[in-house]
Amino acid sequence: MTTPSELPPRRRAPGWGILLAVGGALVGTAVAVRLLAERRPAPSPSPRPDLPPPATVRPASERPSASRSLFRMAVGATLLVVVAVAVVVATRPTSGGNRPGATGEAPAAGLMSLADCQAAVAARTSLPEEETCGYPRPTGMNPFAAGEAADPGDPRYAGAVLPVELSASGAPCAAGAGRPLLGTVRPTLTAAFTPGTGPGLILSTFQITGLDHFTDRDLTADGSRESIDGRRASLYLWRYGDLRHGESYRWRVRATPSWVAADGWSPWCEFTVA
Repeated sequence: MTTPSELPPRRRAPGWGILLAVGGALVGTAVAVRLLAERRPAPSPSPRPDLPPPATVRPASERPSASRSLFRMAVGATLLVVVAVAVVVATRPTSGGNRPGATGEAPAAGLMSLADCQAAVAARTSLPEEETCGYPRPTGMNPFAAGEAADPGDPRYAGAVLPVELSASGAPCAAGAGRPLLGTVRPTLTAAFTPGTGPGLILSTFQITGLDHFTDRDLTADGSRESIDGRRASLYLWRYGDLRHGESYRWRVRATPSWVAADGWSPWCEFTVA
């Protein structure tokens, strides 16, 4: 089992930090240029007796100062940079790090709807693992993620195949005080999917974890087809090791393969091993 992956944290735009850093650097440079120019002594020419006296020189206060010009240029550049960075910060879209479809929005650009994804996977019967429906490949499971169950009335799931009947070693899906007590450490998890819609082949994914904590039996695995079209699938846990006596578990299933990070999960079902 791979290490559970958390949802990517929300990143804060670094624009204001850049704004302050660039502005401070330019203002500091301008001040340093002016101080150096003012402290640099003007060369005094040696008097020569054979030359006529020098022409009258205007006072420094009446001459345009090079340091002042440099200072004005630096200040002007600073203001331009500050305004440009402020515009970038104000117009930059915030990065929410949201998982596609997590809050009822339409799939992001490049991501297939669940119905289209299921059809695309079914169409690639020879190498379906090459079809990811635009999602990055999953790197693990997070049993504490919200993972809300798919609502058949949600437009995101229009025309999609969803899990409708779930059982653990024959015990119907239940949660809370009604969770079943199983007399085996090797239960079989079974799911049926909506009939009459979607493609002619369904590949499924099961997840199982501890009821409220990680366990050494946490698992994300492809289901075994119990019918030619995959409308009924099972996960045989004896293939992965025995569960623990007295431990409570929860599990769920969806009608997409494990290499597609799409939604469409069933509700969490629970059981306790006697």
